[in-house]
Amino acid sequence: MSITEKEIVQSCMRVLSKVRKRKRRGGNHERLFLTAYQIWLLLQKEQDPICEVLEKKYGRAVGKGGGAYVGPAQRIGVALGASDEIETYHLDVRELSLPGITPSGTSCGLYRMRE
Repeated sequence: MSITEKEIVQSCMRVLSKVRKRKRRGGNHERLFLTAYQIWLLLQKEQDPICEVLEKKYGRAVGKGGGAYVGPAQRIGVALGASDEIETYHLDVRELSLPGITPSGTSCGLYRMRE
């Protein structure tokens, strides 16, 4: 089964639209960023149908030791990074891990909806 970057972004937008905002100096509010790993876990938690499609195509590998070069979270990061609807930055993740996930590289994309 094939999946487009646009379809991945559409599913991720449902997650990203729910990200809480924080108050900045001056009273403005901004959405927080999420990693592709977090987005993948939230999509799974919501039982988004895209998870099944991504798993069939890319397996279940996530992060260092996942056993595959391209996994669902990495594929999500590629799609979000290419989207004009998404703001992307990168974080140095040396010595950083999420519960149960160790990033496979030395940087990790951070994503949020453009406002």
